[in-house]
Amino acid sequence: MGSHLRLLLEGPDQAVVLGAAGIAFVLLAALGRTAAGPRALPEATIIFGWSVAVAAFLVPHIFFGVGFAATGWFVFGGGAIALLWLAARREAPFAPILARAALVALPLLLIAAAHRASEWDEFSHWAGAVRYLVEKNALPTRADPEHGLIFPAYPFAFPILSALVSQIAGRFHEAAGAVANVVLLLGYGALAVRLAAVGAGRATTGPHPAPSFAASWTAAAFAVAAGTIFNPSFVQKIVLTNYADTSTGVVTAFAGVMAWFAVEALAEKRDRDARALAWQFGLAGALLVAIKQVNLGILFLVAASAGIVALRDPTVKPKKLLSLVPAAVAPPILMYLLWRHHVTASLGGTGEFTLMPVSQWMFGEAPAILWRMATIAAKKGVYFGLMAVAVGFALRALWRCRSGLDRLALIVALPFLGYNAFLLFAYVAIFGAGEGTRAASFWRYNMHLSLLGAAFFAYLAGTLWRRFRADRPLPRPIGTGVLALVVALPIALAPKLRFDLEPPKPHYRAVAEALNGVVPREARLLVFDVGGSGESGVMTFYHLRRADRRLGYVSAFHGVDMAKARTLFADNPPDFVLVHSGAELAAAATGLTLREDESVLLRRADGAWAIARRWPYPNPKDGRP
Repeated sequence: MGSHLRLLLEGPDQAVVLGAAGIAFVLLAALGRTAAGPRALPEATIIFGWSVAVAAFLVPHIFFGVGFAATGWFVFGGGAIALLWLAARREAPFAPILARAALVALPLLLIAAAHRASEWDEFSHWAGAVRYLVEKNALPTRADPEHGLIFPAYPFAFPILSALVSQIAGRFHEAAGAVANVVLLLGYGALAVRLAAVGAGRATTGPHPAPSFAASWTAAAFAVAAGTIFNPSFVQKIVLTNYADTSTGVVTAFAGVMAWFAVEALAEKRDRDARALAWQFGLAGALLVAIKQVNLGILFLVAASAGIVALRDPTVKPKKLLSLVPAAVAPPILMYLLWRHHVTASLGGTGEFTLMPVSQWMFGEAPAILWRMATIAAKKGVYFGLMAVAVGFALRALWRCRSGLDRLALIVALPFLGYNAFLLFAYVAIFGAGEGTRAASFWRYNMHLSLLGAAFFAYLAGTLWRRFRADRPLPRPIGTGVLALVVALPIALAPKLRFDLEPPKPHYRAVAEALNGVVPREARLLVFDVGGSGESGVMTFYHLRRADRRLGYVSAFHGVDMAKARTLFADNPPDFVLVHSGAELAAAATGLTLREDESVLLRRADGAWAIARRWPYPNPKDGRP
């Protein structure tokens, strides 16, 4: 019991991170509520404030070299002033449901706040990007080639958010990203509750205050559930990390719903609401393109689907929709151009995925790739099955578009189809052999649209409730059961949610941390881990803050045998070799006595290998790869 409790209550750093996150998100919400105007969608104010904060950092930093810390305090100062202004007007910076949802989700937030980085892409980019902002006070550039990031040209909006939390906390915290992801999911959950209420006829579409019942504990429980157990793409190894996939999914959902709300406002002749929502869509869109490279395509698909709605629905006048375009598209376009300028001017156009030459496109592999995508989709039947239902509604809407459900179905289904068509193109023309032929991360990329799909079903659930249950209230046992479930599940599943403690990850990190001051920065280092996946290598490079050609690793995927091992150690050998597994091969190649139950740092001096350090595995049977 005590060890289980320690998974939730690990130390004072948790309170520091949660407190810093609370302050940061309240100030961002106040800033966003002010920037979006009096008709701001209350569930989305954090999104708007985050968008403003990203622009407030990027513009002065890219053009004038102003540091991250200065702009961070400027953002918080603006948020504090906005908060005081809202308080004087007796207006809340965010939807009241969010405060109760955060309390209901406290067990999950505690687990998130205890997390350390543990996944491959965190070490190769995402956690390192946050650390660079906090410690270097700047974006990485080619002037600092040893920034330690594999893809320094990836957009930085999510690292900026995590760095803002770390700034208030006083130092870099790896858990800031996980906490931010959970808070963003709570924001989406609040939106889902509103959509269900709209479908049930208890709320309206548009930037209006949330219905009064949304502040209840039952509504808060459903908001938490919508972001977690009812979320078809909740994967703990994505959510409880520094990955930007969760934030992409959340902001995509908000952008799609705001596009739908704007279309609904036009259909109902509420032009002022439509104009306000267009501006809010622009703020969310600017943020979306600043989170991940591919998100410009997602935003285009969402906007295009709104245009198709106007063409198919006689109640939505295309001319009225076109009048909203400047406010809706100008912020995203400006944000995109700003980042492209930075990539070109400061990184030389490198450090990101790019198209391969047409001669290398894998046209012949397209059928096999498509089959692989279908195979993965079949294994994730819940999500893809739900999206197939949404596509069915959209096909009907293309024939006859008359209701809000029809319009929302088009805004959900068309981006889903278009994005997956783009993924097929990307596997053929961008990823190349290996990752392309196996449709790498196909499920992970679909998470970017999963919450938009879930939003459709939240509205559909409310619509069905109104049709079959009329004005009957939700039975109390259902609300109580959902509340108990979302509180109890994180506690019960704490060992599974604390995957950052899975061996041998803590051992790898402890060894990597110990190398600082032992392995000189100019030294050549090889991580020899022939029984592992290679994650020990990226962990080591992360802690050394290096991503240069003097580093390398070999893993189980390299097929190292005795002959290859001798070549690695004898032909142009590195200065150091860190052996995590394959001690027998390393011993034969070096003539040293090595054991499989320990990690060993080998150093080459005067043409001979010697043991520099040893680290026994804490539990050899469980800890070894």
